[in-house]
Amino acid sequence: MKKIILRAFANVNTNKKDYTTEIKKHRRVLVFDTETTTDEYQNLKIGFFQVYQDNIKVNEGLFYINDLPNEDIKVLQKYSRTYPTSLYTLDKFKDIFYKEVYNRGTLCIGYNLAFDISRIAQKYGYSRKYNKGGFTFTLSKDINKPPIIIKKLGDANTFKFQRNIANKGKSYKSGYFLDVQTISKIILDKRRISLDKSCEILNTTTKKMKNITHGKITKLYIDYLITDVKSTFEVYLELLKEFKKYDIDIPLEKTYSSASLGKQALAQLGIKSFFNCNPNFSKELIGIIMSTYYGGRCECVYRKKPVKIDYLDFTSMYPTITLLYGIWDFIIAEQITTEDVTDEIKNLVENIDLESLKNKELFRQFNVLVKIKPNKDLLPIRFDYKNKNENNNLGLNYLTSDKELWYTLPDIISSKILTGKAPQILEAIRFKPNGIQSDLKKSKIVGVNINPKKENLIKICVDKRQEIKKEIKELKKDDLESKRLDGIQRALKILVNTFSYGIFIELNPKEVKNNIKFMV
Repeated sequence: MKKIILRAFANVNTNKKDYTTEIKKHRRVLVFDTETTTDEYQNLKIGFFQVYQDNIKVNEGLFYINDLPNEDIKVLQKYSRTYPTSLYTLDKFKDIFYKEVYNRGTLCIGYNLAFDISRIAQKYGYSRKYNKGGFTFTLSKDINKPPIIIKKLGDANTFKFQRNIANKGKSYKSGYFLDVQTISKIILDKRRISLDKSCEILNTTTKKMKNITHGKITKLYIDYLITDVKSTFEVYLELLKEFKKYDIDIPLEKTYSSASLGKQALAQLGIKSFFNCNPNFSKELIGIIMSTYYGGRCECVYRKKPVKIDYLDFTSMYPTITLLYGIWDFIIAEQITTEDVTDEIKNLVENIDLESLKNKELFRQFNVLVKIKPNKDLLPIRFDYKNKNENNNLGLNYLTSDKELWYTLPDIISSKILTGKAPQILEAIRFKPNGIQSDLKKSKIVGVNINPKKENLIKICVDKRQEIKKEIKELKKDDLESKRLDGIQRALKILVNTFSYGIFIELNPKEVKNNIKFMV
């Protein structure tokens, strides 16, 4: 007897109100960078900042920690006279920082901004309550200069000023912060991307300096620091240009992933969420749906055995499946209804084979959940395979159980084809889109005017990506325009994938108090 793990649905308040986010045009921007000690502590040594108004530099300066050795201060003083630029202590820079970012609402940007903010903090603590899981960085003892809370959200960081006695209620200021690296990863479709690489792809005028020895403060090292700030601002400006091409009305500083873009694109088209359209949908059925959800898996058929292989890759796999299954009709549906199709599905599974799966029209019949009595059926299972009570992973296993379990029809078909045996089907429920939402509206997405009542956004995005790929083929591989277009087409790939998968089953864990009761 082994325990398998199933997802469940917790019946909490799901009636979220639709809301719009104010998009502020940031005419004023503060950008800064820091250099630190080379040991494991990476304590601040020096930094540099610039303030831009309508892309025109209006202020800049070097800053340094109060206990910096005199010999290093002399190097900074000489540089500031020669460059010339202002020179400040860290405390004075913080005064400028709060005057700009907190009081004036200036957008604060940096490349890996969380690191640089943590370097100028005088202390840190673990955030509590709704901010639990984040860090609170105190930059000043002055109550009128509230700490900054930084918290992970997926691969990105969120930033905001802490609420305190001087910053609360209607006068609360969260501040505006933007990690340029996060936007680079989204727009240029990179899991990781350095400032150097961003400059290269976006062809900025200022490039990051290379082959610099870190630690000792020299003229060259200060040049390196200043160049980082200048190049960060130029990357930001280039990303703004690229971002505008998406025609998606979302603040850049609120874009934490491609999912942010996807959700806003749907909102622009007037598309409402599932729960807004189906407030009375059976919670028990949603629980069944969640129990059948198994994410991607990695399969190894031959292990430690040399065999000849064919390398196969699915072009636009998620969007292709979404189009085959007719998922767009569900996205824009006024309601989603169900019907019992047990006899139909029994017959379908019994007779299905690989040849019949070549009929793409058949896939629209696959939006079905199936209850079975497993008996040596090859199905995905979530299980603690290492038996260490640490992680539950997915694997394809021969499953036998005296308990009835629900699976998606494609998983049942897969088992039939792989084993040659149809699972014992007890019940089958088909989901059907009913009607079209009345508030759908036309909008421009990625330069294309879209009418969601008549056009499929997913197909249009796929087609747009293919057009860009054709443009790339006509350019030389090392052409900068080719590299830029390649970033866009790959970003479009991720954008369309969010419509096809990510945003509809997005998991955002929240810390809750112990002993909270809810129905599962």
